[in-house]
Amino acid sequence: MLAGGIYQLGIVAAEAEKVRLERQGIEAEKAAAIAAAEAGTLKTMEKPLPESGVMRFPDRHKYNLSKSPTFRIINSLDVNALMKLSRVRDGADVMSIFIRAGQMIEITVPVGNYNARIASGEIWYGNSILFGPTTSYSKLDAILEFKKMEGSQLLGNEITLEKVKDGNLKQLPLMATDF
Repeated sequence: MLAGGIYQLGIVAAEAEKVRLERQGIEAEKAAAIAAAEAGTLKTMEKPLPESGVMRFPDRHKYNLSKSPTFRIINSLDVNALMKLSRVRDGADVMSIFIRAGQMIEITVPVGNYNARIASGEIWYGNSILFGPTTSYSKLDAILEFKKMEGSQLLGNEITLEKVKDGNLKQLPLMATDF
């Protein structure tokens, strides 16, 4: 009787595994069908890449940018990037900067200390969904300081948005909701 019970349990377990695998296959088919439909919809939402430069700077009129430090950003060849600079003291977003893959830009930034958050990707879908479901989000691990030195000397920054041997700046992962 014991051998029969073990055999019966083996049959039940095999049948349960068969059902699980069938269900998993059906779920995989459904997921693939949904992804294909969404890919078609997403394709229709593609927009032309913005030009490299400042995209959003709502309080521009408050600053004399001719006497502001420079910020040079060199982007990797792989992906486009949208960078947001927010003031350290109050967290307010000051400006957004778009940098196309493989390009370098130089802009002026108001004097102050800033945190930088970056969204990157290949295909642009606009300001609401950025680079779509494949958008990668990160933040820089250092505060960017832009200041006036003695006299009229200005202290700006230069960063490269790709891995640099012996580099002194890191990109840390960031949740999309924190961008």
